[in-house]
Formats: sequence, structure tokens, C-alpha cells
Amino acid sequence: MKPLTGKEFAKVIERFGREYKRTTASHDIYRKPGNPFNVSIPIHGSKHLKIGLQAHHDAQAPRAPSVCGIGTTPAGHQRI
Repeated sequence: MKPLTGKEFAKVIERFGREYKRTTASHDIYRKPGNPFNVSIPIHGSKHLKIGLQAHHDAQAPRAPSVCGIGTTPAGHQRI
């Protein structure tokens, strides 16, 4: 898996239906309609997100298929 910058990761989650809501300090906040959970993405220029942070966001933002390729679920199973 290629490390992504915050801006690149934000573009990916927008493709999966998340909408930009606001910026707090250097973090962009995204929300998906009908989903009560926000996703906070650090935007620090061209600095790459750490793999663990990408995996955490992937686990916290249920969707199929997996955004980062981490934590994908077998066919027929739903993420909770």
C-alpha cells in the first residue's frame, strides 16, 4: 500500500461519499450523510500519513470496498 498525503486521502474518501464539513486547526473534518461518525484528516502539506493512521481511518469509516486496501471484508460480510 502506498502512503498517501492528507490531501490524497481526502480525495479518496470523498469518492466514497464523505463530504467536507469544516477545518479545525490543520485537520479537515468529513462526514457521510446518514453516518454519525466524523473522519478527521490531518493536512500537513506534502507529509504522508502514517500507515497506522490510514488503517485506523479505514476501520472507523465503514464502507465496502476498503479505501486503503486494509481491513477488507470477505464477500457477503458487512462491516460494523
